[in-house]
Amino acid sequence: MKISVIGAGYVGLANAIVLSKRHKISVVDVDEAKVNDINAHICPIKDDNSFAKAFRKTRNIIATTDLKESVSEANLVIISVPTPLNEKTNNLDTSIVEETVREVVKVNREAIIVIKSTISVGTTRKLSELYNSSQIIYSPEFLREKHALEDINNPYRIVIGIDKLDKKCILNAREYGNLMISSLKKTHIKIRIIGEEEAEAVKLFSNAYLSMRLTYFNELDRFAADKGIKMEEIVDAICLDPRIGDKYNVPNKDGFSGKCLPKDLDEVIAETNSDLFKSVKKVNNKK
Repeated sequence: MKISVIGAGYVGLANAIVLSKRHKISVVDVDEAKVNDINAHICPIKDDNSFAKAFRKTRNIIATTDLKESVSEANLVIISVPTPLNEKTNNLDTSIVEETVREVVKVNREAIIVIKSTISVGTTRKLSELYNSSQIIYSPEFLREKHALEDINNPYRIVIGIDKLDKKCILNAREYGNLMISSLKKTHIKIRIIGEEEAEAVKLFSNAYLSMRLTYFNELDRFAADKGIKMEEIVDAICLDPRIGDKYNVPNKDGFSGKCLPKDLDEVIAETNSDLFKSVKKVNNKK
């Protein structure tokens, strides 16, 4: 299968590396330096040694700045372009995703288009209706920076969002799900094929929950410091409860940061006007 991956960030390159084991991958990016690195077999992501090591082992990845060239004969197009926060509206700016879909459909209407960028609820349906297409589906990624390859190879779940009344869309979702499973190290993976709006909400509210959880442990850390008691012992005992678990429980004096959690939390606040999530943001901003 010929696969085009648009966007050479963590998500795009992680997918390219995994899928290149069995398929030919063409990566598209507007950054010529990244494209040149990829074609010279140099990993453009420098802060993850395991990622760079895996990239060096690949043989089926080429890169280009020419989207038309990349997608014209592709069977599958994966879109992982940026969706920065619009600071005026506090909503995600999905314009790059929308423009990318427009360009892909113009060149190749037969390819399955999988959007992986974080997007506002309703974006996938809007694009499917705009282009009268059964080929556009949404499958969010849940990757951590510096652990992207580990996470994509061993996912907790694969979520695929589609128009569940569209039989062609259902077939495309199954084909994509089977493609991913055949390429991953982990074989027993839970797949959820759900509505497109539901899948978009899964990504946003997963990150909103993680933001809330990290804020909780930061507040616990402040409490322990004020009382002069041992934070590590409290966390260890609390997290023995399986309902709480032992992930995402390390406090950070700088609050939660990175590219995804803050902007996704802002999108959820904009969508819900929730006092709970507003409080999470307020507490995090205190640091």
